[in-house]
Amino acid sequence: MVHYLARIAPPVLSIALICLCLLRFAFGYSRPWLDMLLGGISVFAHMNAMGFTIRATIAMYKARGKVGKAPDSPQLPPYTPTPTPATEAYLHCIIIPMYKEHAGTIMEVLHNLGAHARAQREYDVVLAMEQAEDKRDRDHKTSIFMGAESKFRRLIVTTHPTIEGECRGKSSNVNYAARQAASKLYAAEERDKVVIHVCDADTLLLPSHFDGIVDHLGSIVNRQILFAVPIIFDRNAEETPPLVRAADALWTTAGLSGFTTSLVPPTSCYALPLSFAEQVGFWDTSADSIGEDFHMFLKCFFWTRGNLECVPIWSPASSCNVGGDNVLIARYHQALRHMWGSIDLGYALGQFFAPKEHSKRPVNLRAYLILAHRLYEAHLLPIQLAVFVVVGLFARCETGPLAPILSLTGVSRFVNILQTFLWMYLAESFYAKCVGMRLAHNPNSQVAKRSIYNLWDYLLFPVAGFVYGSVPGVHAQMMHLVTDRIDYKVSLKPQAPSQSSSSSSLVSLV
Repeated sequence: MVHYLARIAPPVLSIALICLCLLRFAFGYSRPWLDMLLGGISVFAHMNAMGFTIRATIAMYKARGKVGKAPDSPQLPPYTPTPTPATEAYLHCIIIPMYKEHAGTIMEVLHNLGAHARAQREYDVVLAMEQAEDKRDRDHKTSIFMGAESKFRRLIVTTHPTIEGECRGKSSNVNYAARQAASKLYAAEERDKVVIHVCDADTLLLPSHFDGIVDHLGSIVNRQILFAVPIIFDRNAEETPPLVRAADALWTTAGLSGFTTSLVPPTSCYALPLSFAEQVGFWDTSADSIGEDFHMFLKCFFWTRGNLECVPIWSPASSCNVGGDNVLIARYHQALRHMWGSIDLGYALGQFFAPKEHSKRPVNLRAYLILAHRLYEAHLLPIQLAVFVVVGLFARCETGPLAPILSLTGVSRFVNILQTFLWMYLAESFYAKCVGMRLAHNPNSQVAKRSIYNLWDYLLFPVAGFVYGSVPGVHAQMMHLVTDRIDYKVSLKPQAPSQSSSSSSLVSLV
């Protein structure tokens, strides 16, 4: 019952806000307490929206200067990425979860990793497949993937079986793959020197990603630490509709905005020591772990009572925009899956008050407050802003006590739009630097060119935020009233040039 009440708290709050706005503006029910309540919520939401925009702009400015440098640490010398001696080397367990991905997409990732100087000495690649995929396809792809085996220290394929009680998705697949790797690849004396990396099936990582992590860890083992990296969509944007490009740019911005504080939630790609993953009990497989990256971050955060060490690695991870047919619809399903992560609000509420007998460290109250704000910003703010934007459109003739507040919040939205132009300049500079790093590593890399037409991306920000943020946010929260399970649809990434072009852009993991 407690879990259910925690799960439905966000949708109940959203429904209550919508009903109060309808009562006030559609039916003309005006009371001082109602005006004060709605005015307070509106001002609070718009202040947070402006704060997010300012923080995102600062983060983009910071990222532009930090990309390619060592992680922030006063103990580190100037960054000179050199391979760690073999006797002291960390081993990197790279887990790549996949479901019905095109073989060419995975081979591109493997060839990119195989070109790293550390690969044959330190990289253990785990290709995490699903038993739900057709066996003939799995066997065929496995035979292709094993052709890259010689590029790495080890390359294995795991097949996640259907397990009763598990919620199907990336988290349960990663959990199975990590446990298999821990038990089969590493002896007890090796585990303190193993770092687990989790990334999407299309993610291209640079050597500086691994150099930065090793340089930061040094000789210290058993650290409760999580590494996060910025992501950039820079490979197939030319073939992607502007609205989808705008949504993905916002997703990149949302991830980067967390890099301005000591609490850095990961987006898609992250790393942590194997010893720490074992301490927290690996990845969860329950329904509230659908947002696997953020959920694992929450699990680690609460395990350490807010004392989690979060380190940004300024080495951008290259990703692709959604591809295939019906890209706009596929991107909506991806957004719905992202916003389904609001179920983590219930998980977090439960963890706030759960006893932490395993840890004797004091609670980091400041980190708890930052986390509470991040949860509000990610899962409640987009819906509240959408509600008040609609209210502003239909209440222009308001002359009551709310009139000054509606005017003030309208001005704040206009100021946010103006900030977009500054952010646009910084984002283009950041994009150019990230692409330059990737081309320096591999001059033959596929890179999406930018032009004056990409101004559409920024002009469409408000629309993309509504279509791929607010709408799926409401959709997910309404569904949470009746279920914690999602019909998990994987939005496929574009096929490699050698692959056939006829395919649906959505596959259902059921």
